[in-house]
Amino acid sequence: MKYRVWQYLSLFFFSSFVVTQGNNTTSLPSGQPPYAPHFNVPINNFNNHQIYLDSKNITKNKNESTQTTMILLSIVPRLLDYAKSFDPQPYKQYTRQWLKKNKYKIIRYSILGCYVTIWLLLLSSHYYLNQPDSWSHWQAGIPFTELCTRPQQLLQQELIFDIQKRYINKQNPTDFMSPFVTFLNRINTEEKYVDRYLTMVNGINRLYLRRLFLINEKKIREIELHKQRLTFVKQVFLSWAAEF
Repeated sequence: MKYRVWQYLSLFFFSSFVVTQGNNTTSLPSGQPPYAPHFNVPINNFNNHQIYLDSKNITKNKNESTQTTMILLSIVPRLLDYAKSFDPQPYKQYTRQWLKKNKYKIIRYSILGCYVTIWLLLLSSHYYLNQPDSWSHWQAGIPFTELCTRPQQLLQQELIFDIQKRYINKQNPTDFMSPFVTFLNRINTEEKYVDRYLTMVNGINRLYLRRLFLINEKKIREIELHKQRLTFVKQVFLSWAAEF
């Protein structure tokens, strides 16, 4: 009998202890089993770890850059020592020997290069001045002597009309000044080609090399006529501009 009473009392005290501990226990989140271990891990741990890796990589790059700089700085004294110890005398002697051995080839190729260059310059000047849209060909159907006798006002009107017609600004047709700028640039370029051609021809004549470049009096007079016409056309335009 006493033993049974002791069992009941023990069961009562144990039940009271469990209820008391249950009331003092913090409620667990839904879905989490009872007595499951709960770890409070900071959220920023991962970010801090990434920052640490980035800073480590930056430090590594700086160290590599410093090592590269030190290597370059260590090479500079070697290069300076090599420059001081360099003896150019053998190279000079080799250059003299090579020039002496190939001097006739050098002279031939130099003369050939000068000839080809002069020929190309003459040919390009002649081609540029004989283009149909060249201003030295303006009013080409009228002889130059007759063109000079025509009324100045009539020539100005015809020239201004042709300039506007040829160099009209298609994006802005009302732009009145742009064609004149283009005209002056073009006529100045043609004058440079004429002067270059005549200067080169005068030099060739002094050296008696006209036959080598196939230059005759007809070509020279033709270029001189280009110059006269260009000067005349430019004078007509400048006279109009002064009155305008």
